[in-house]
Amino acid sequence: MTTPAPRIGRLPCVSYHRRPADATRFWRVASGRYNSGMYGIIFDMDGVLVDSARPHCESWKRLAAEIGQPMTEQQFLDTFGRNNKDIIPLLFGHDDEPTVRRLSERKESLYRDLIRSGVPTIDGAVDLVRNCHEAGFGLAIGSSGPQRNVELVLSLLRIDPYFRAVITGEQVSRGKPDPQVFQLAAAGLASRRAAAPSSRMPRRGSRRPWRRGRRPSL
Repeated sequence: MTTPAPRIGRLPCVSYHRRPADATRFWRVASGRYNSGMYGIIFDMDGVLVDSARPHCESWKRLAAEIGQPMTEQQFLDTFGRNNKDIIPLLFGHDDEPTVRRLSERKESLYRDLIRSGVPTIDGAVDLVRNCHEAGFGLAIGSSGPQRNVELVLSLLRIDPYFRAVITGEQVSRGKPDPQVFQLAAAGLASRRAAAPSSRMPRRGSRRPWRRGRRPSL
């Protein structure tokens, strides 16, 4: 399933927050029509590129055990995908900033230790990213996760060079379901697009995409 993101400048974007299989039909159609580099795709990380529910749940449980607090799988499911600064007060009752930061950093360290031995990749995710990149789409990440987690996953999967913009939970002031992370990712794609020089010229006799002498802004 896809969710249209706001049009930022002249770069229409599509945000993927479901499994990559849901995007396959779009890619097959769009790659043949819109491979000029003028279109962007924003990927979420957890549940889209990485099947991260189990290591996230395990890292929260280990943190809870370390601080002597109970935690159930249902509590994890009720908060999965949200920002840690929102999750920790709900799970453990701590809302002061230093404690929230300390617990958040420890939880994410536990998570990174778990996935270093093997990233639980969603089937077809890496191929989809590569295919979309080769088709000419601008790619971005819009994730609630910490920067270090996102960078580690992209590096372990060897797909980090394909993304023009990476927005994480550390760069937003409003967590999901607020769309801010996707809006910032779309803006990042648009700014990178505007900064990239283009040397493409229409073929002789081809239909020009502008009228009355006005060239399009690419």
